[in-house]
This record gives sequence, C-alpha cells and structure tokens, in this order.
Amino acid sequence: MSHESPQMVFVGPLRQDYVIGPQKDIYFAQPGGSALYAAVGARVWGSEPLAIVSRVGEDFPQSWLEQLESKGISCEAVRVVPGAPSSLAFYEYRSDGEVNEREPRLACARAGVAMPKELLAYTPPGADEDVRDRFAPLAIRPEDLPSAHRQVRAAYLAPAHIVTHQTLPAPLRSGGTTTIALSPSPRYLRPTSLHLLRSLLPGISVFLLNERMARGLYRESTRDLAEIARRLASYGCPLVVVMDEAGGQVLCRVEEPSPATIPAYPAERRNPVGAEGAFAGGFLAGWRLTYDPLQAVLYGNVSASLSVEGPGALFALSRMKGLAQARLEWLRAKMRGA
Repeated sequence: MSHESPQMVFVGPLRQDYVIGPQKDIYFAQPGGSALYAAVGARVWGSEPLAIVSRVGEDFPQSWLEQLESKGISCEAVRVVPGAPSSLAFYEYRSDGEVNEREPRLACARAGVAMPKELLAYTPPGADEDVRDRFAPLAIRPEDLPSAHRQVRAAYLAPAHIVTHQTLPAPLRSGGTTTIALSPSPRYLRPTSLHLLRSLLPGISVFLLNERMARGLYRESTRDLAEIARRLASYGCPLVVVMDEAGGQVLCRVEEPSPATIPAYPAERRNPVGAEGAFAGGFLAGWRLTYDPLQAVLYGNVSASLSVEGPGALFALSRMKGLAQARLEWLRAKMRGA
C-alpha cells in the first residue's frame, strides 16, 4: 500500500455489478460503481497516486479493494458501514435501447440464464439519494475526507446523494483542490428540480452528465444537446460536458459561442455501465496533463472506450500497453480532419 498523498480523489458509491450487456454478454459479480470506474479511467493515463472515498455495506468484497491498492489506488477512505444496504446493482441493456435496472428475474429469463441467488431479494441501490435533510447510511459526508484527500489537485464527485454533492465541494476547495468535476444523480435532478443547480454548480469546475439525463431535463422545450449544454452552463459552471448514447461528447465552454462535438472512439460496446465514470476519470487525467478542455475530453473519450469493451471496472487496466495512446492519436487526427 502506497503512503503517498493522492493527487486525484474519486468520491461516490462502489457497487457489485450484475450486467446483461447490449450484445447479451453476461457479466455478473463484477467490481463497479462510478467512483471505481473513474479511478481506473484516470489510472490508464499515469501512475500518480489516486484515492477513492466511499461508504460500502459489509457485503462489498474486500479483495476488490486490495486489488485497487495494488494498482496504486488508495482505499483507506472506503468505510464499511455495518447494517448498511447491499451494494448490488443490476443492469439489462435491452434491444429497444432501454436499460432495465429493476427486474433481474425477467431479464435473466429473457437471456436464458439462471438468476443469481444474490438477486432474489434485489432492491435497486440509491433510492435515498434525493433525501436532503439528513445523511443516509451510505451518504458520503465531509468527515469521510481525510485531510490529505482535501488537498488534491482534482476531485470527481460521482452520482451520489444530494447531501454529498452539497457538502463536499467546500472542504475540497478550502483544502486547495482547484478542479472539481460533478455528475448529478438522476434520483435528485429532474425537470422539476433544475433550480437546485443554482446553489450546486457555483464552485464546480466541470459538470458532466449523460444524454438520457440531459434530454430528460429539457424534454418539453428542446432535444438539441448543444442547446442543453449551453443552458446548463448558464447555472455558473465554466465547463459542461454531455455524453451522448454512442459515446461521443458535447463540450460547452462559457467563453466560447458554440459547443464542440467530439465523436466516440469506435469501440465495441459490450459493458456500457461504467462509461460515464471512466470518461470522468480520463477527463481529469487529461486536464492535469494538458489543461486544455478539448484535449481532456479526448482523454476521457478513450478511457470510456477501453472500459466498455469488457467486464468490470478493472478491465481497462488489462488492455495492451500503448492502446490508450494509439486511440488518443486516432481521435486527435479525426478532430484535425473534421
């Protein structure tokens, strides 16, 4: 275990993922959660010390945390909460484009596989992420941040409880963290609660969300992702990135008149669960290396492409050496030729 102070920190839930992918791949009992995917997405680009901050139930495999430690990703701030809800998460990517996260029994029947006994009493995680007046058992709170984790160069707040997103940016900023990226939870950010962004986004450096959520917020008035990105940027965040369903991005910078559109690297999408988290981690790593928003998006794009092609959050670290850099150069050439 490394005792170096982390340079980037990734805050959010950790999961045990059970996935039926869009090509009917079966990926059961795999390490997951947006914070974990993000840490791996950043690790693809370098060896500087990273850390995860999370709360997990007693069912979360400690062996996975040991694997992360072996990859230079500190888990000292992952707290096991006795009696907390299960960390299981289920996803079925259906042929109609919908994602089933609630009915594993029907999904397994459709796929022709036996349902794991762990899912017999399955309840989707995160149902209390919209609770605003208290910290739920798995809601990460300021005291979960060790002092060294408040002094990092960059932090990512993955989709989580709203009280986590409301209370953690202040101690990070006071500790000296200059770049904070945030992805909202669909549990608390809906069309009727857009007003929350007025207090949530000032002080946030990068606002990241996926196309499905972005379109849902403005479904009555526009479906244009560039226009949606512009509207979200008006809430006080200098950079807004919307990830489209194909794996590309729309980048809106407050000082630029027109958003930039970045195509996806043509990866084989077998496990899309962690794409958003992997992108966020790659984005922060790219930002640290270049301090160029567009280049940072390309780094995140590649991290997501490596992640979606196989099982679990750690899969991207098993890829051939040099593959990430080769994909990055391909994307750069494509953007120059656009």
